[in-house]
Amino acid sequence: FGSLLVAIIQTLRAMVENARNNDDTEGCAAFLLCLVDCLLSCLEGALEYFNKFAYIYVGMYGYSYFEAGKNVITLFKQRGWSVIIADDLISNVLTLFAFIIGMLTGCVGLVMNEIEESWFADYGGAASAFGFAFLIGIVISMITLS
Repeated sequence: FGSLLVAIIQTLRAMVENARNNDDTEGCAAFLLCLVDCLLSCLEGALEYFNKFAYIYVGMYGYSYFEAGKNVITLFKQRGWSVIIADDLISNVLTLFAFIIGMLTGCVGLVMNEIEESWFADYGGAASAFGFAFLIGIVISMITLS
């Protein structure tokens, strides 16, 4: 049910975007369409975030979607916004760790280039060794930490 609500909002946003892209809209109408698009975007983001918690309740406790939604609202009221802030900070910390791991594997790529220069000679030497290893490290760590 939650995905249906998000799909309806996305459809409304697509209709507003289509109306905004028409050459007929000018002045006040264009401003109102921009405002409606912004409001729908905010509503879509909040609903997707709420759905994530509601689906977790459905999966963990077997509640119906509506019952899970009520429990999520109760959770937010009891805990305040600390749950949301913690969830947001965790994603930032995991991204930082993935970047650090990418930097470390990039350094491993530089060491590999020093040990055997012929491996990366055709691709630009040290810069390509670092870039290739960094890319591998960050992709694997983002997959692992997500």
